[in-house]
Amino acid sequence: MPEVDLTGVNEITYPTLETWEWPVAAYLFLGGLVAGLMILGAVLRLRRDPIFRKAIFVADLFALPLLALGLLMLFIDLTNRWNAWRFFTTFQVTSAMSWGSWILLLSGVVIVLRIARHIPASIHSMWFQWAKRPMAVVRAWALKVDQKLLDIVTIALGVGLGFYTGVLLSSIAARPLWNTAVLAPLFLVSGLASGGAFICLFISREAHHKLVPLSLGLCGAEGLLLLAYLVSLWFGTLATQRAGDVLLGGGFGFTFWFVVVLAGLGFPLIVETADWLRRRVPLVVERAAPVLKLVGSGALRFVIVFAGLQTFL
Repeated sequence: MPEVDLTGVNEITYPTLETWEWPVAAYLFLGGLVAGLMILGAVLRLRRDPIFRKAIFVADLFALPLLALGLLMLFIDLTNRWNAWRFFTTFQVTSAMSWGSWILLLSGVVIVLRIARHIPASIHSMWFQWAKRPMAVVRAWALKVDQKLLDIVTIALGVGLGFYTGVLLSSIAARPLWNTAVLAPLFLVSGLASGGAFICLFISREAHHKLVPLSLGLCGAEGLLLLAYLVSLWFGTLATQRAGDVLLGGGFGFTFWFVVVLAGLGFPLIVETADWLRRRVPLVVERAAPVLKLVGSGALRFVIVFAGLQTFL
């Protein structure tokens, strides 16, 4: 097999040489969001508080289409798209992508079972008559599974999916901006926070207020992990410090500091703190906080992916 060495990349030779493009960043956001919905939906069901009934329904219902959209992003990014099925013909313990493929598959199965438990015993709508029999079969399978066991498995797979979105990047040693152990827990906690923010868009104000302590804890944990990530860049090797300069300055600096840190983390933290202290917060401002949280979570993935593509050892 011939070997090709690239001694330089500039605007004349290989001007568009990239490892990944925007679909991967979109998948990392959607994967983290689905992981957050899976974990929070299962945890809230284990609490058995009737006020969270709608939150559980939202988490279970939206997890599957968001996961399908994330898989579509991965499919778009593949060069040999129709060979994707080969991921499921083997399992490579040392391959992050092999782990991720099976985690995604098992997560999809578990999410389908969770949705099936919400299907009513009788379906009267004419629009669903064609799917009445298969839906009844899947519902019957889902009801045979112990609910507590299903919740525990869902949490485990959600944690695995959230971690995988960070491991997918941190396992690439040639990119110093990605090659840090902090990235996996950062993406997991960020996914949990974005999952909570997504749920808060649909639930009542009373249910939202009961979730405020959890939201504050997740925002604080994400802030600490983001700080740990920056410290690992500032006090790392020379290549890592150069990678940090690419992320924190230049074309990515504004997006990182304003969109990710201020709008996506700082503003929701202030609003949630005011809610926790029972301060009067306008409804528009209260509803804007989860939206900005989702925007900041997505921006974090895009900034780290594209800034990392411009760094090297």
